[in-house]
Amino acid sequence: MNLDTSSLQSVRRFAHAVKSQTDSLDMLVLNAGSPASGMPFELSEDGIEKVFATNYLGHFLLHKLLLPLMERGGTSGVARVVAVTSRGHADSYPWGVAVSREQLNDRSSWQAGFSGAYPQSKLAQIYFVQEAARRMGQKPVYVNAADPGGVHTAAWDGIPDTVIAKIVGAVSKLLGDGDFLFSPEDGALPQLYLAAAGKDLAAKNIRGRYFTQPVQELQPCLAGNLTLQEALWDFSEKLVET
Repeated sequence: MNLDTSSLQSVRRFAHAVKSQTDSLDMLVLNAGSPASGMPFELSEDGIEKVFATNYLGHFLLHKLLLPLMERGGTSGVARVVAVTSRGHADSYPWGVAVSREQLNDRSSWQAGFSGAYPQSKLAQIYFVQEAARRMGQKPVYVNAADPGGVHTAAWDGIPDTVIAKIVGAVSKLLGDGDFLFSPEDGALPQLYLAAAGKDLAAKNIRGRYFTQPVQELQPCLAGNLTLQEALWDFSEKLVET
């Protein structure tokens, strides 16, 4: 099945296809993403800033549509949702995350690279996780965030005009996996734990948390803004209704 998370229509088609094949889900890993580096400002087909649409809003809608399947608990009785974020969330815009279409789509304030649009989308994922966990209460669905850290993947090769990306890519190739960046296998560890350790999550009531390397919990840099979490959730609901 194909899925383009920048397209709300594609997300709806994908969710419909999943529902046609199963009546329950054990896990959902929200990992589709697009860097802002080397990209021009662009709106999605739904008229939404494209990095935000791809990295966050499509995930928000997919979770919303598939939540009834996860609330049934799947085969294990414990459903897990993992949003893959980044410690780069700390470099978002001064306002954190946009909560209006005008602010989100403001071309004059849009920033590419390692600040601005990409960090905003990753901070939005963290706020989503925290708010979703709070709204979930004690239902058997455990929503958490995973930060894989710097991972040596081909993604660095797709950022041609960023000096930092070139340096990181060159050094990682010279030193090899594990000496500068995590290997893809090691980078996947936080996600694997939160996706597979359902019994452990349930026993420890791990909800709305942020895990990074080497599978340890950290407090995200910009966590705890309940007002902004709620405002983002309400804004997201309005966006996916249109």
